[in-house]
Amino acid sequence: MNQKKLEKDFLDSIVEEVRKLKSGFLLDIASGRGMLLRELLKDIDADVTVISTDLSFQILKHDRNKLRQINPYVKVNYIACDATNLPIRDCSMDTACTYAGFTNMANLMESGIRDTARVLKANAPLINSAVYMDENAEGAKKTAHFFAENHMEGAEKIYLRNELLAIHKKYFNTVRERIIYEGIAEAVEGDLIPCGGDWFANVVLIAE
Repeated sequence: MNQKKLEKDFLDSIVEEVRKLKSGFLLDIASGRGMLLRELLKDIDADVTVISTDLSFQILKHDRNKLRQINPYVKVNYIACDATNLPIRDCSMDTACTYAGFTNMANLMESGIRDTARVLKANAPLINSAVYMDENAEGAKKTAHFFAENHMEGAEKIYLRNELLAIHKKYFNTVRERIIYEGIAEAVEGDLIPCGGDWFANVVLIAE
């Protein structure tokens, strides 16, 4: 499947879940280049206030300048911060979401999920994107080697279904999976995972 189509389906599925929020506070974790934020702003209700976070102040400044015209009726607050230590009150967010934010945190993923659970109201959802791999696949082995070389031993668990579900269930009562796509990967130059010929699945996890 075309990479852009995979990306669009991933983003559309997250937005579909977020759309259920009609008012309150929406936390976008690790907004990065604003790919998810752009799609959210096209769709969400004007009574929703968005909190966009990222480690980089410069990236958030770029996002603000680029996205401010998409939906002038939605208030967006930009906060440069560490997703493992959010400067947000306990139990104050109505929904949290991320597109690849936790995955990019590698061995810090669980710390990010734990702190997100802290700031969410009771039973409020975390909508998280994930990529599943087979733990015996070539991509999983390469990923384990890469993480070990970079002093992040064991971080490859962020791509293993059972490990991911276990992490979410530590901090939330229920976890629902939406498989967006699964198939055999084609080799993409520069991508560590998935390796060409490996099975993979793009999944949205909804934890409450």
